[in-house]
Order: sequence, then structure tokens, then C-alpha cells
Amino acid sequence: MVSSKTKRALAWLLAMMVALVVAPSMAFADVMAGTIEGGSTWEGEHDSEKDDVAWTDAATDEQKNETVLTVYTKIADEDTITLTSFSRADLLSLAAENTQVLGYEYAVKTGASVFVTDKYVTFDQLMNKKLMKGMNKSQISVTPEDTLTVSDASGEYGKAEFDKAFFDKEGKFFPGVKNVDGTLDFSELGTPQDAPAVIALSWADGALGDGSTAGAVWNEVSPYFRGELRLFNGTTTEELTGEEAALPGGKFSPSGIVGITVKTPASNSFTVYSQDGADATPVIAKEYTRDTLEPLATDGAKGFLYFGSVWQVGVTTKSVPIETLLADAGLTLEENDTVVFAAPDGFKTTLTAAAIASERYFYPSAVGDQADDSNPTEVGTVLALNWNAARPIETAGATMIELAEGSLSNQYRLFTGLSADNYANKVAGGNRFATNPKTLTLIKGEKPSTVTLADKTVTYNGKAVAAAQAEVTGSTGEVTYTYYSDAACTKEIAAANV
Repeated sequence: MVSSKTKRALAWLLAMMVALVVAPSMAFADVMAGTIEGGSTWEGEHDSEKDDVAWTDAATDEQKNETVLTVYTKIADEDTITLTSFSRADLLSLAAENTQVLGYEYAVKTGASVFVTDKYVTFDQLMNKKLMKGMNKSQISVTPEDTLTVSDASGEYGKAEFDKAFFDKEGKFFPGVKNVDGTLDFSELGTPQDAPAVIALSWADGALGDGSTAGAVWNEVSPYFRGELRLFNGTTTEELTGEEAALPGGKFSPSGIVGITVKTPASNSFTVYSQDGADATPVIAKEYTRDTLEPLATDGAKGFLYFGSVWQVGVTTKSVPIETLLADAGLTLEENDTVVFAAPDGFKTTLTAAAIASERYFYPSAVGDQADDSNPTEVGTVLALNWNAARPIETAGATMIELAEGSLSNQYRLFTGLSADNYANKVAGGNRFATNPKTLTLIKGEKPSTVTLADKTVTYNGKAVAAAQAEVTGSTGEVTYTYYSDAACTKEIAAANV
């Protein structure tokens, strides 16, 4: 059974594994250099004689393009949906960016083993890039509520679940760990080497024998392409200190990975809050689940645009208009109000009442970096109950149709259309689209001041005339009176003469 600390795992890995710009195919090139305690160079070698040929320059085009990793999503007991897949060429192109040979250490039945990888894709790479490789390459964000299951070809790793915390830790490799008469000695850890969470393509291991240090074994291991993927993550200083100091078990490093499934709880909760001013405490207006949001949704494909170096397209086929959601929660959006969508990772998108009320469009003729304003469609601002995104191969409209007919992530996402000015000037960042928001907060702004006159007497043409006493709401400012002698209020009278 995997600890709850471990449960937040490939989630983040997924979050971006599902979101990368994959470069052209790149085969394994030179063996990389590594450093360890004292700055010495890795003394091992890549064992090319043992390489699985499918991962080398000698691979056929079919082998290079063969899918080796598939990402799925699943909400509670609903059907599993395929989100995206990676070929050998995809993973090798990412791994080519890394130049450091990495070490990892795990407890095994016989004591401990040191693992070395010289070709891998890091968690940070997967987290910080976006996959837009043609059509139907979905994106996904994994939250602390989700779990992530890793599976091999037989499905035997169905119980290997992880969560985000597992990948958030600052993993290290400690070269000073030593085997002393069959007992692991953590008294001298040596200078730690970074050991981030990775998916290893090329790797090997060596036993930490009696009298050996992890650093010495690291220099003796010769990794090679084994024909399977393996998950590695480093150890923290905290795990190797104190009375219960121990290396993590090998169960935290599953091999033969071919599939990753992100599981979202059935409730998939969403909460609407009301907040009376910027400094007030939010109050729950209404709580939702997917089941209670769906009756509010409209069906039909809607497209949305954002701009990087070129136009990108987001699409949803089931969405709740923001006005509908607020009304159902018993709230009214007024002038000076703001609406904040927030995701569990702390990301927020803020929209003003004026922005929401303005005309917002999708431009189907957008392509590349060109802003063709032909045939815009008004789309407004919505909470998407499903979505997909990609860079257009042809026009944005054609891409929207193809995405809508493909696989869609069942996570929530905020989408808002573009004003004509935003589109023409390409002021349309993707940060407008909060991924997997869990809350909406309506923050009430200051109401416009009003002045009402009652029970005031003034002298007009020598006679007392009932006017009004100023009754002010919404402001503490001083009231100033200006008097005119004509109905059009163009001929001002000095206050002293009134």
C-alpha cells in the first residue's frame, strides 16, 4: 500500500506531460558527463551493446513513431478516456535536452541498490512545457484531489498510485550512503546531487555491497536502453536522518511503464462564493458537483483563442455561461464587481464586470500569427465542463471542429472570448484560462454614489420655494450645490443670491 505522502505523484508529471511542444525525432547521441562529490566526473559508460535497437539510430521509422506511453483520465467510475500518447521519438527529443547523469538509491530485499540514468525526461520538463503536436493532444492539470495510477503492459501496477507531493519534494542522491556489514550507514551522506523525478529511458542498477558507498557504485554502473520506461525520484535529507532513517523502497520506482491514468473524485466539486468588498471574508453562496452543474450547461462546440508566438485554440462542447452560474447561485453581477476563478495550485484569473459584460468573440479565420477578423462568433465567458486545446494546423475554426470531435478532458476550465481590440493587437495570453478551477468568488465593488433632494426651501424671485435637502447614500463626500436660473441649467446663479 502506498503512503498518502506518495499519492500525489505522476499527477504533476501528467499535468505537463500532457502539455509539451514536442520537437522532431532525435536519437541517442553521445554519453553524458556527470558530477558527484568533489566535482568528479562520472566514470561509467553507456553500454551501447545492450541497447534495445528501437531506441537507437538504427531504429526504423515505425519503431521511432510507435506509441510507448499513453495518458488517460477517469472520473470516479466513468469510462476511461484517452488523452494523449508519446512515441519513442517524442520522449527522445525531450531527453536530448538533459546532460547530467543522475543517480538514485532504493532499498531492496538484499539491502540497497544504486540506479543510474543517462537518458531521461524530467518532471520539470513535463511541467513547464506544452504539448501541441497536431490534433487531439489534450492537456490536463492534476490537483491534490486527484490520484495518478501507473500501469505496465499487464496492468500489474494498478496499485502504484502517486500524487503531487511526491514530485514536489527536493529529491537528492547521497553518495556517502554506505553498506557496513550489511547495515546501511547514513552518518556520512556526502555532498548531495540533484535527483529530480524523471521517467528514465536508459538506466541500470548496481548493488550497494558490503563496504561500498553509493557514490562508488554510481561510477561503476553502465546504463543502456532496456526497452522499458521507469520512474525514479530522489531521497530527501529528512528521510535519511533521525531514528527511522531509511531509503525509500523499490515500490516507489515502478518499471515497464506504458500507461498513466489520472483519476478525479466523483464529486468534482465547485464552489461559488460572495465577498462584500476586497477585504471581506468570502461566504459560500452555493456548492456544486458535476451532476448539479451539467443541468446548467449548454451543449455545442465553442472555440476560444489565446496567443503565444501563434494563435492557439481551446474548445469545449459543454459549458456553463458565467451569467447563468451566478444567477443560479443567487448572485447578481453589478458595475465595479470582479469575479475571481481559483485553482487548487494557487493560480487565479480575475475578470471585471465590464469585461464579462462586453462582447467576446471567437475568430475562426485566425491562423498562424495572422488576425483575420472574418465571421467572428460571440462566445462570452464560460466555465467549461470539458475541453481540449491545440495549435491550429489550418484555421482556428477547422481546428475547433476537429478538437470537438476528439477526446476531451473532463476537468473544468475557464474560457473567455476576445474583444475586437484584443484580437487585432494579439493581447490574448493563455493566463486568461484558469485550468481546473475549483472556486468562483464574486467580489462586490463600491456602488456609485447617489444624491436625493428633499425638504429644502430656497428663495426664487423673492419667494420661498420648496427645494430639497440632500440625502446621500454610497458616499461620505461633501455635497456641493450649484444653482441655475433656467430649466436647461446653463445660467448659473451665485449661491449667495439663492
